[in-house]
Amino acid sequence: MDGSVNPAGTQQRQYTSGQQQQQNQSSKQRSRALDEEDGGSRGSGSNDSRRRSGKETNNVMYGVPLVAVLISGIALTGSVFLYFNSLQLQAEIDSLKSIVVGGDAGGNNQAATRHKDQLRHGMVNGSNSSGGNWSSPGLVQRFKDETERLRADVHRLNLWANFSSCLTGSDVMIGNYCFRFIDYELEFWKAEKFCIVRNGHLGYIENKLAWNKTITFMMTRGLQTVWTGLYKKTQKKWRYMNNHPATFTVWEESNLFDDGDDCAFIRSDLFKTRYRMYDGRCKRIFRPFFCKFVMEKNKKETNKVSQSTSILNR
Repeated sequence: MDGSVNPAGTQQRQYTSGQQQQQNQSSKQRSRALDEEDGGSRGSGSNDSRRRSGKETNNVMYGVPLVAVLISGIALTGSVFLYFNSLQLQAEIDSLKSIVVGGDAGGNNQAATRHKDQLRHGMVNGSNSSGGNWSSPGLVQRFKDETERLRADVHRLNLWANFSSCLTGSDVMIGNYCFRFIDYELEFWKAEKFCIVRNGHLGYIENKLAWNKTITFMMTRGLQTVWTGLYKKTQKKWRYMNNHPATFTVWEESNLFDDGDDCAFIRSDLFKTRYRMYDGRCKRIFRPFFCKFVMEKNKKETNKVSQSTSILNR
């Protein structure tokens, strides 16, 4: 019994073995299918990540130029804004400068100098200039003009208070007359008027003694030039300021006596050792001068002052 073979059992084992193999194959197929599915999902995931990284790279590549363009636009806008604001600011500065300094600030030095000289000599008042090109001074120039005008007024008041007569010991005394030196430059006829309103005359020299004392005074003071009271009219004859014909003169030998040179002055050489008389223009030339006053001992001579005032009406 033991050595016999059971066909049914053998078939049963074979059947069971075949089922197991089929199950194993099915399991392998399912495993392979699952692996393929997992591989596919991993492949698709990597593709998605590559696509996402590509998009991000593209975004970065396009984003950098856009940011640069945006920054450039902002900078350009700011530059344009600053440029136009600087133009407006410059215009406001120029306007303020024209108000403070004047419309011709520093552009007309000759006119400014002429204007200052006119103020100094009382030819104009304040900013009323006859210079034409100096007609619109600014605040600074008007302030300077007013200061100069006030200084000139104070100086004229000082002259009026202190130079209306002679002082013994400080002026040239000659007999019954004295010569008071006026250290203030005026035109010839303005100097004569200055002396007349103080009961005197523009100092004229009638003799050698007066000449020597006048020259000694000028040498002591170091004066180079002064007006002297000699003038001529159409008759070409020189006269003193009291309208009497001139009887004493010390003309320079080289003096030309040109037409129009109707007023006389005294001038020294370069070393202030030799003084002579010259003729020159009466207007727009400014020199210091002497006023000739009558001393208290000779009151009769003062009456000649009123008689000669007609000389000023030229």
